[in-house]
Amino acid sequence: MFPIHVACNNDASLAIIHLLVSAGSDVNCKDNHGNTPLHYLCSSNSSLEIVEYLISQGADLDTQNKLNETPIFLATDNTVKIKIIRSLIEHGAKLDIVSQGGLNLIHYAAKHNVSPEIIQLLIDNGVDVNGRNTVLGNQPLHYACQWQVMTPIIECLIENKAEINSQNQNTPLHVACANKSRLDIVKLLIDNEAEISSRNKYQNTPLIEACQNDIELEVIQFLVESGADPNAVNNSGGTPLHQLCWIDANIESVKYIISVGGDIKATNSRGNTPLHIAAKFSGKPVLLRFLVKSLSDLHLRNDEDNTPFHECCSGILRGGGKINRLETLISLGSFIDLEKV
Repeated sequence: MFPIHVACNNDASLAIIHLLVSAGSDVNCKDNHGNTPLHYLCSSNSSLEIVEYLISQGADLDTQNKLNETPIFLATDNTVKIKIIRSLIEHGAKLDIVSQGGLNLIHYAAKHNVSPEIIQLLIDNGVDVNGRNTVLGNQPLHYACQWQVMTPIIECLIENKAEINSQNQNTPLHVACANKSRLDIVKLLIDNEAEISSRNKYQNTPLIEACQNDIELEVIQFLVESGADPNAVNNSGGTPLHQLCWIDANIESVKYIISVGGDIKATNSRGNTPLHIAAKFSGKPVLLRFLVKSLSDLHLRNDEDNTPFHECCSGILRGGGKINRLETLISLGSFIDLEKV
């Protein structure tokens, strides 16, 4: 790192930058990461005046660092930098460059939860609102849902024709549900015709994703009220109820899914009922008691000839531990001397 890098990274005054340049500092010198002084200015809180001074002295707008980022990429992390972004665009910065992993400028802006004005500025100047990265094929809307940005950003993307049901491995609604998004984000997607029954590569619906990631009950309720099937099955035969029991979810979510028709006796591809799953993974005796009292069969065997009690004995420690699960199942009537057939 050269002195001019240090100065640009630490919000030095225009007078200091001018002095360094006048003394022969190279405005396009690179540090070990490939960053130029302009990269540092764009990633710090420097003034527009200093940015434009370096540009006037020949700073290259399109030099890429080792992550393939040009200076403008680093300016997309903060709403206050919109004037700098606008200036870089007006001075001819290339906007079709993608960083390592294939991210474009809108991916960056969406990830950093900047203002819709920055998103709109980039779109108006030709950045692809549906550009896909080269790793997972995620578009900016996927990133916005993953990082739970402000809803005006998602609204801006949708208003500019972001593909609401774009499928890579997941749709944006899957991503929102997998990342415990707020109800307002999920509602916004569904109100704009996100497909409630879409499937990802695991054949999970958004509701299954929501259940296996322990999302807030109000989101689960909204998904069901919007038409999500409480008995949808993924490629492992798991239903929303199986997934809730697997992640040891809030008991209220389990009660709700059962109340809207979730099949308590459904078996997955290994013959496990939700009770088998809960017996193996749950740290909540109250969940086991509720499942049994809701007509779960304590002695039903899965494809390996295991009852829930067998599964409990082979299960991992979680929450209150295995001993609590064993005691609960015994108290509910499990036979401790049952053998596999």
